[in-house]
Amino acid sequence: MASKLEEDLCCPVCCDFFKDPVFLTCAHSVCKACLQQFWDSKGSRECPYCRRKCSKELYPTNMALRNLCETFLQEKSQRASAGSEVLCSLHSEKLKLFCLEDNQPVCLVCQTSKKHKNHSFSPIDEAALDCKEELKVKLQPLQEKLKTFEEAKLICDKTAAHIKTQAQHTEKQIKEEFEELYQFLRDEEATRIAALREEEEQKSQMMKEKIEKMSREISSLSDTIRAIEEKMGADDITFLQVRTIPCLYNDSYFGFYIEVILRMQRHSDIRCRVMGRERVSGALINVAKHLGNLKFRVWEKMQEIVQYTPVTLDPNTAHPRLILSEDLTSVSFSRESQQLPDNPERFDEGFCVLGSEGFNSGTHCWDVEVGDGDVWDLGVKTESDQRKGVGALSGVWRVIQISGAYKAHSPSQPSYTPLTVEQKPQRIRVQLDWDRGKLSFIDPDNNTHVHTFTHTFTERVFPFYVTIGSVPLRILPVKSCITLKHHKKQELQKIRMDWTCAAYATNITAKGSPQVDSRRPQKQRQAQGDLEEDSGDRNEEAGMGLGYLERCAADRPRWWAQCTLQDPERISGALINVAKHLGNLKFRVWEKMQEIVQYTPVTLDPNTADPRLILSEDLTSVRCGDERQQLPDNPERFDECISVLGSEGFNSGTHCWDVEVGDSDVWDLGVVTESSQRKGSSCIGDCGVFHENGVYEAHSPSEADTLLTVKQKPQRIRVQLDWDRGELSFSDPDNNTNLHTLTHTFTERVFPYFWAVSGVPLRILPVKSCITLKHHS
Repeated sequence: MASKLEEDLCCPVCCDFFKDPVFLTCAHSVCKACLQQFWDSKGSRECPYCRRKCSKELYPTNMALRNLCETFLQEKSQRASAGSEVLCSLHSEKLKLFCLEDNQPVCLVCQTSKKHKNHSFSPIDEAALDCKEELKVKLQPLQEKLKTFEEAKLICDKTAAHIKTQAQHTEKQIKEEFEELYQFLRDEEATRIAALREEEEQKSQMMKEKIEKMSREISSLSDTIRAIEEKMGADDITFLQVRTIPCLYNDSYFGFYIEVILRMQRHSDIRCRVMGRERVSGALINVAKHLGNLKFRVWEKMQEIVQYTPVTLDPNTAHPRLILSEDLTSVSFSRESQQLPDNPERFDEGFCVLGSEGFNSGTHCWDVEVGDGDVWDLGVKTESDQRKGVGALSGVWRVIQISGAYKAHSPSQPSYTPLTVEQKPQRIRVQLDWDRGKLSFIDPDNNTHVHTFTHTFTERVFPFYVTIGSVPLRILPVKSCITLKHHKKQELQKIRMDWTCAAYATNITAKGSPQVDSRRPQKQRQAQGDLEEDSGDRNEEAGMGLGYLERCAADRPRWWAQCTLQDPERISGALINVAKHLGNLKFRVWEKMQEIVQYTPVTLDPNTADPRLILSEDLTSVRCGDERQQLPDNPERFDECISVLGSEGFNSGTHCWDVEVGDSDVWDLGVVTESSQRKGSSCIGDCGVFHENGVYEAHSPSEADTLLTVKQKPQRIRVQLDWDRGELSFSDPDNNTNLHTLTHTFTERVFPYFWAVSGVPLRILPVKSCITLKHHS
């Protein structure tokens, strides 16, 4: 009866009790909101029951039906709160017993039925009490599990907050490091611009003075010409008449005709002086000095503000009472413990910290400044050994110093080995040869051996540090040196393809943190939510009598399944890998900048270039153009010979540069003395090799021109100058074939010489720059 009533009081659309029902013309009722929704979805107005068309948009509320639904719901709620007795569904009798075999409440009739024959029964109240007592015992593991998850969640919350702090602090540090590099570049730019402006001012002032002198000469010469022209306009007798007039150039008195002759001669002398003064040597800006290898020079100078430390510390492993420097190269002891996440990588008992990078092959070396520290440990620790508790010092090969007493300890030695150290070291050099299984400790100040461990390493080991006291342990930087080498043939083929000098590209491998299952936090939250929900449900159901007993048997397997949930693990690698982002940051950036800088041993001097030659912006390439450029005819410039010189001359030592000649039909390479003439068509390099259409010829002041036999047309020419020995050699570096060697006793500065007639450029090739690291003496 009740189920039929509930069905009649339900809306056909939402299948729930009517809410604000409206009365349709077909006599059916529907919730007002459901009707509108039904109409919107169908696109037409019709009754959800009979599909009869509805002519109106608004229908009256069925007040009687609404009141009936509200009354029914209220009575149902009252009956549920009053705890009305539940009857047996089979016999409509009160449920007074609980079948222990079937785990269900039964009536007295059920007890005697065949279904429950030979079953054991218990009164409802006793069964409920027994079940509650059992649940109290079983609930304890669930509560403990819940507590474990709550603690784990708290750790995760703290870790998440620490990650955010780490990220903000690391970002700030990165910006500060880059700002130092930016500031260096800005300062360097300002310095070089200031030097250019200073040279511009000096040479502009020099030219201003020259121009003023020229203006005075011009004015004087103009006055002389005007005076002569005036006299020449007189009649013949007057012009030839001997008169005494003051001469402009001396105090004597001559006839006018004689005076004119003398003035003409003086004019010629002035013209010669003026012509000689027009060409001022060194008047132009020394462009090559400012632009030649500019990026390389700045990069080379930047070496002063960057440093490389072979080991950087990992803050995620540091004990909370250890304080690391911003650059992760120094560690000191603190009396107070920092609030840090208890991540798996962190030491929590020993005052230890590890290096950020482990080693599983090769040789490695790092110096540690120990100073006057009272207590310190140095060595290496295996990756797999524990870092929690007092056993954190296992798996460590170390040298220990406590108040001047030195000891050695390793996992294979149960006891400490006393060490004899005559002089207290200020620095300790740790040398690891993983492949040979050796770990040595040395005093680098006097090269004294302290101790050496021998062990066959089978896994990755990390640099290990312990400090107690006020004196920090500091890992010392090493010295970086730049060396220059000529490219090999294979490297040059790459250079020709992209016209860039990727001379020394160091691969910097960023070792990421161990991968973390992204679903784990979600699973933890879900499990914790289930436990909290189940705990709340159990407390509520404990006072609900029969309903509680019925559900207890059904839910019991699921409750106990919760106890089998594994305890949440501490997630390794969850923290920001600060050392990866900050360790040797400026050095890594400086090292990477090597990809965009290059060094060319010779750069061209645009102030010497013939006006028909076109130089590249970086002053390393030259070709002959179609038109003559409008350039000053300064003394340094070639005006007939289509040549250009290098910007730097040599008067001692050995020097070498490679020139890419390609398929050029005509070229001349060599050196020219500083005093050699540069005007006129007879200018040619003093010592060099000339090529024209496959014919090669060597020339020098000391010997006759020599035809050369060249079997394979070279694409590159290597010019090697030994000024002191008086040798100038030419070779093909692609096949290491010598073309010719000129001998000549040089007595003055010589400059690299380039003669380019064709449109194929001559290009001076960059050399390879390499960074080497050495420990300081």
